[in-house]
Amino acid sequence: MRAWLSGHRYDILEELVICIQETVLGVQSDLVSQLVVMVAPTESYPLYFYYDMNTREEVVSRRNVDFAHLPKLGLRRLEENYIIEKVRSPYSLGHLYRAVGKHDPTEHRFFYRAVVRVVDGYTARHVTCSLKKALKRAAGEIAVGLYRSNTIDRNHVFLFIDRTPSGSKIQMSPADWRNVVYKAYRDCKRIVIHFIASPA
Repeated sequence: MRAWLSGHRYDILEELVICIQETVLGVQSDLVSQLVVMVAPTESYPLYFYYDMNTREEVVSRRNVDFAHLPKLGLRRLEENYIIEKVRSPYSLGHLYRAVGKHDPTEHRFFYRAVVRVVDGYTARHVTCSLKKALKRAAGEIAVGLYRSNTIDRNHVFLFIDRTPSGSKIQMSPADWRNVVYKAYRDCKRIVIHFIASPA
């Protein structure tokens, strides 16, 4: 199912969700266990809506997670141990979840999940820049989430590096991968610490 949407405004999004929900309720088939609806805006990333057809309800934790990225983010494993709630975000490249432990309800965390696309032709500098952008986005979203919630005691960031083949030769050696990941983390750690320590 594909539709076209002119913008990302939340009021339009909520109207869209209602429309999709009504359509899903009208689907009569015992052969469909899960339904994925993709909405393709004219000037942005596609929107994704996942529905459990046994309950006819949306699986909100998967909203706007690219269908191809879903297995890479480890959400099913996360849901085995936590009750997760997706935090509304303007970004579609990363996903922030507020989580409460199933076995220990006093455990509260933020989990950030993102797929970082890296083309084989990228140099170490390009890969480092991509990772730093993802880490800065994660830190920013977690900072906003922490501002709105004072019960969070831990945060966890998971970046899945998705290598995409290209016509160019692979530029990165195994040692390069270790170095760029460490460098991106080190640089972003300094920036985050400086941001937190700086006076308002």
